[in-house]
Amino acid sequence: SGEYMQAEACRRQLAELEVLDDKRKLEALAAEQLAQRIGMDEAHMVELGQLQAFWNHRLAEIEQKAHLVEDEMLRRFADELSDLREQRADTSPQRATGNAALIELRRKEQALVRSLHYEQAAKVKAQADALEASVFEKLQQQHAIKRRHVEELIKRKQHNELSALRMRVRAGREEHLREKEADEARLMLRYKNLANDLDAQQRAEQQKLARAPRPALTPQ
Repeated sequence: SGEYMQAEACRRQLAELEVLDDKRKLEALAAEQLAQRIGMDEAHMVELGQLQAFWNHRLAEIEQKAHLVEDEMLRRFADELSDLREQRADTSPQRATGNAALIELRRKEQALVRSLHYEQAAKVKAQADALEASVFEKLQQQHAIKRRHVEELIKRKQHNELSALRMRVRAGREEHLREKEADEARLMLRYKNLANDLDAQQRAEQQKLARAPRPALTPQ
């Protein structure tokens, strides 16, 4: 019976050693697999950070260029309006000319002066001055109306040009954002595929370890 007790003790010791050996192998495999997963995750985060940095820089450059183009367009518009106003000032009517009734009154005034009819000449001059003032005011009003019309046409053209530019910029921005999202989606899909492959590989390793025959352990 003493020999049986000793044999039982040896069997239990061997079983304990087998459990410890299995535990050590499982812990080693788990540590190795965790390191693999951490390494893959870290590599993915580095790639994602690089991709986002690239797109942030590219989008910032695009926005800066768009602002420069718009600023240049607005300066050009301001110059166009300034030039137009200067031209209008140069072409603004300075006096009433070409009115047949006014020409006739001035002719009559001069004839009365030459014939020494100064009192009548003064009356005709007053009529001519009043008519000239009225004609000049109408000319100025017509010029102002034409001026406003031309300026409105230019402003409308400028507004349409600016709107078209902003639409192109917005369309370009949206296109680049779609490209950015597509790049991020491709990177994420690649990461998921790698993660799935790694999971499958690690499960296979775990199953292989579980099925591996234990080496025979015999007491020394």
